[in-house]
Amino acid sequence: MSSTSLYRQVPLYIQQYSSSKLSNINSFLKTTLCGRIIANSSIVKIFELNNINRKLQQKCHNACKISYNDMSCVVLIESQGFYSKKVTNIELKYPQAFTILLHKNLWQFQVLFRMLYSRQNYHCIHLNLKASDCLIQYAKKLAQCVDNVYLSPRQFNVTSNKKFSILQAELTCQIHLLKQSEKWKYYMILTGQDLPIQTNYARLQILELLNGSNSVQSIDDHQKEMMVIEENYVKKVSLYRGSLHAVLSRSFLESLHKSKTAYDILKYLRDTDLSHEYFYAALNHLKEFPGIGQHTKHILSHFIADDKQHPFTWTDLPLIEKSGQLFAGEFDQEIDLVGIDCLEQWLNVKQSNLIDESLN
Repeated sequence: MSSTSLYRQVPLYIQQYSSSKLSNINSFLKTTLCGRIIANSSIVKIFELNNINRKLQQKCHNACKISYNDMSCVVLIESQGFYSKKVTNIELKYPQAFTILLHKNLWQFQVLFRMLYSRQNYHCIHLNLKASDCLIQYAKKLAQCVDNVYLSPRQFNVTSNKKFSILQAELTCQIHLLKQSEKWKYYMILTGQDLPIQTNYARLQILELLNGSNSVQSIDDHQKEMMVIEENYVKKVSLYRGSLHAVLSRSFLESLHKSKTAYDILKYLRDTDLSHEYFYAALNHLKEFPGIGQHTKHILSHFIADDKQHPFTWTDLPLIEKSGQLFAGEFDQEIDLVGIDCLEQWLNVKQSNLIDESLN
């Protein structure tokens, strides 16, 4: 089942919003600049962005001027609004877990984390070894002050030309998150260049439709096979190419970290310098792992820019909103600030207009 068909089973404006709340949402879409961009970016003129761009550039510039080491937890939490979100009882009952691979762009990460954070979820931040000082300060302050936020116990130099380091960072965070709580049932991987499309509530509805299965991109690559030695026999494992981004069940991860097969595949990828993109896709075809069965070229987790050399901008927001996926990437504050800010405003509007029943 594709991510789009999964998403269409969740009638967004029926299940989440009453008629009065819908009126608030429609007002945002019609009367604000960001709302008009999300509704139809083609009708917005570039000169209309001048004022908001200047303000955002100043915020971006100031983000690294603050000494986060000296900031109190109270100031951090209140300034970022981490505990101000409404949370439903069902969200409290079914927390989610995330790894964030972080290496640059403090202001953009601040936006991402405000959008993503919900107090019942679990968040592991992997800081690149070459991250800037202000980014390191901010991430450490988050882990010190905010519930269920952790820094990865180990750091790696995660770069595009050191593909195995991406897996090392992910696996380290996975082990750490598994130790923190037995409550969460689904795990997702983000980079600091991604942004959420859905509210936490909507994302949970979509995850429930997976019914315990993983969602892993899978593209046949029959030319790549490896041999796995079991106790009494040798079996051939076909390698499938997928994506860094996946939705993985807790039971899948628990099996992965105990499995000799997973270890052998991991070692093979390391020794042959094959992309990390083969790891989850290969495991998701093996019957020994729970949650297998979602074999698709479509990525539920992420709406990815077709041209990875050109990150998303404000002009892409209508397409992103219609995608039905959980996250979008990549964005880059060095290229466009408005799209990042407007997506946060839009998510805040949807979040603040959730139905009032069972909110905490």
